[in-house]
Amino acid sequence: MTIKIGAQLSGPNPACILVVDKELEEEVTPDLKIIYLRNLIVASTNYEMKFVKELLNTVISQRTEEAEQTAEQRKHELESEERRKREEREFELEKLKLQNEPFNSAGSGSSRSKIDFLSEIPKFDQVNNDISIYLIPFERQAQAADFRRYFGLHTCSVCYPMK
Repeated sequence: MTIKIGAQLSGPNPACILVVDKELEEEVTPDLKIIYLRNLIVASTNYEMKFVKELLNTVISQRTEEAEQTAEQRKHELESEERRKREEREFELEKLKLQNEPFNSAGSGSSRSKIDFLSEIPKFDQVNNDISIYLIPFERQAQAADFRRYFGLHTCSVCYPMK
């Protein structure tokens, strides 16, 4: 009968055996060896093989459940952390897009200015008008729209001599 008891008590870890010893009302300390703990259980006046077996199974299943819960909780924390990081990256990306928006709209704004600029300048009639008369309002509009900065335009009237 001792062989079966020894086989029962050899599987669990020392923490499980400590719980059984305490349940059997034996005085134990955590620094005792497993063999000594086993001998305390077998020599106990409260020892019943079925009770000890059930108690060990209960303690082992509780520890297994705790380990599974801890692993599940850790997995959930890692998923939450990954989700938070992903949302943070998306936020930063959106923030960068919003910061770059003025630069992107500047290109379309300059083309809009060009259209406005061209609509304000009168059409040049080669037959009836002199080019110098046409260039003066053109230069004024170009200066108002600050075309020199964008297109490197120089004064046009200098290129064409006045009559």
